Amino acid sequence: MGDMYDLIDKLRKVNDEELGDSIYILVRVPKELINNLPDLTESQWNQHKRLLYRIDPPDPSLGVQRHIHITNKQHISTKAKQVSWNVDGSRHEKYSFNSSMKGLEKAKKLTRDVLNLGQDVVLEKEMPEKALNESIHCSFRDSDMYSLTVVI
Repeated sequence: MGDMYDLIDKLRKVNDEELGDSIYILVRVPKELINNLPDLTESQWNQHKRLLYRIDPPDPSLGVQRHIHITNKQHISTKAKQVSWNVDGSRHEKYSFNSSMKGLEKAKKLTRDVLNLGQDVVLEKEMPEKALNESIHCSFRDSDMYSLTVVI
């Protein structure tokens, strides 16, 4: 079978006068297939007013949910100056969440709008207890010095 250009050439030969320069081809695609196509804007930084945001796709093999990263323009390359939430409202980056980010409430609103989250979804600001315990355990495992930093 030829490519699309071969098909167009064959259509033109059938009736060049009637078709003219415009040829329209309609293709029916099942809705399920369309719903499974990747979002072409995922993993790219987009601007919304003064905030920049990036939506990353899920990766079930790594246990990663669809999530959003938000920051101010000057901090696009600094993970510790960003906030990020999973689609379920939990924090995405457990160890580099900027809870003192300027515009945090605007970032929460942007997250709700972009991820289509309802007001009933709680966007976590503090590190969940389990993640905090894991952080403490990792910090103390191979160290003679003990320090704990808690972000509230």
